Amino acid sequence: MKYLLEDGSGVVEAATPAELINQLKDGGRFTAEQTIQEYMDEFAVRFTEFYGGRAPRTDSPDNFIADLEEQGWLKKVE
Repeated sequence: MKYLLEDGSGVVEAATPAELINQLKDGGRFTAEQTIQEYMDEFAVRFTEFYGGRAPRTDSPDNFIADLEEQGWLKKVE
């Protein structure tokens, strides 16, 4: 799967939603040491603060990525 980030900063490629989340968190200055669950939980809070949308579900990587796609933060390109 290839995804374009909402801000146009690049394309992220991953085989699974968990792998995609790992790539997103590893690219952050303050998030690389977090677990996937910690990253999803904190991202959900930031998402609502900055974008004003519905917080992505954090119960699974699949639901988290699906919600980010649905709200336009990620766009599948392949």
